This record gives sequence, structure tokens and C-alpha cells, in this order.
Amino acid sequence: MDMTRRLFVGSLGGCAAHVLWMSAGGGAASRLWAAQPLGKVVQTEPWGRLEEVGPGMWAMVSTPLAGPRGSDAWRTVCNGGIIAGRDEVLLIEAFATPEGAAWLADAAEHLTGRRPTLAVVTHFHGDHTGGIAAYVTHSPPIPVRSTPTTRDLLKDKAPLPDPVIPEAGGSELDLGGRVVRLTPRLGHTPSDVTLEVSDPHVLWCGDLVWNRMFPNYVNAIPSKHAASLRAILAQPDAVYVPGHGPVARRAVPVLPASS
Repeated sequence: MDMTRRLFVGSLGGCAAHVLWMSAGGGAASRLWAAQPLGKVVQTEPWGRLEEVGPGMWAMVSTPLAGPRGSDAWRTVCNGGIIAGRDEVLLIEAFATPEGAAWLADAAEHLTGRRPTLAVVTHFHGDHTGGIAAYVTHSPPIPVRSTPTTRDLLKDKAPLPDPVIPEAGGSELDLGGRVVRLTPRLGHTPSDVTLEVSDPHVLWCGDLVWNRMFPNYVNAIPSKHAASLRAILAQPDAVYVPGHGPVARRAVPVLPASS
């Protein structure tokens, strides 16, 4: 089974199939992923690029439709990132495949000089969690955190240990001289999380924000999605890292109806 077929079958209920469907747009769809980077590009691969969005912070922008349509283009599918503090190095998302997650872990070590120590997945869809096994088998293993709801939805595919991200109110991760705010939200799925650093102000949105494309609503709750989007986009000074599409200073999603 080729990579695109395997992703389609393995990610029904996720977003890989939605991205594959968008490929019917041909050149127009490809240009969405080939948009001008916002930050300095420090690494480019067939499956994506790493952009510096602040000191010790990089956005991983997946580009599955920007280049040749071989299997390597689908190694990551979703966006993610790396946040480094004095004591900890955090990875954001586990991507569509173990190869994609392993690549981000290696890139983090190359950029920071330290092995990653922690990972967070923003929701349960397969293009964000398909590579969790690579973190589990990493040497040393990289603990993966999610909300309790996400953990329950993943239990048959990728069992995750405690601790979890509280769904009642926000929480923080102190990486050492850098605090990451974790905010539980919902709308794209029954449980979503955004990650935010205040200085400089960078916000990883998960799939609550899709930039320059219409989002996937397979598991969406449109009214809740709209409320989450309004809260996220109420911060015009932020650099936004969407779940799919290019990084922006002001994401431009298609807002769902409020009811």
C-alpha cells in the first residue's frame, strides 16, 4: 500500500484524508503550502520546513502538496513545532508517521544541542498522533502529554500515560526561563489544546485554525469551534502557527457559523 493510500485509510476521522481531497485542486492547492515563510527557514525537507519564530522556538510547517507527490511529502502532514527552555525541550505534535516524529526529535537535538524531553499533542486526529510510537521508543523516551479526553480517544491506537493536561482551566509548563501556557479548548474535536508563549508572543493553534484553506469538520462542533477561534484570534500581536497552512501574524481561517 503506498503512503497516500495508507494515510487515507489510517486517518479517516482525522485530517490527512481532507488534505488528500484538497490535492484535487492541483496547482492552486500546492501554492497554499508553498507560501512565503514568515520566519527564517533553518531546514527544508520534502515534507516541510522549520521556521524560526523566536529565540529557541521553531514552527514546523508541513508542505505535503508543495513539491513532488512521493511518499516523503506525507511524512508529517500537520504543523507542529519546537520550544526550548533552559531545562526542557518541548516538541509539539507527533505527526502522521513515526518517521515524521523521529525527524522532529532529531531536528530539535540539532538545533538546541539537547535531546527533547517532552511532547504535547493538540488533539487525537491521526495526522497529529500517528507518530507517537517514535517518541515512546526514542532513547531516552519522550513523554507525550494530552488531555484526558484525547487520551481516551487514543487508547486503542496509542496509549498515553499520566500526567495529562487538565481540561478545567489552563495550565503551564515551565521549561526553565520559558513558560508555555496550555489552554484546553474544543470545537475541532471534543478536546483541543493550544500552546502559547508570551515573549515573543507565539501561539500554536492545532487544527482550530487552518490558514488559507477550509478546515476539516469531521468531528467538529461548529458553535464551539467558532467560540474557540474568536478567543484565539483576539490576540492580534501574536504569531500564529495553524494546524495546516503557513505561519502568519494574523491567521485567516473560514469562521464557522455561531449556531
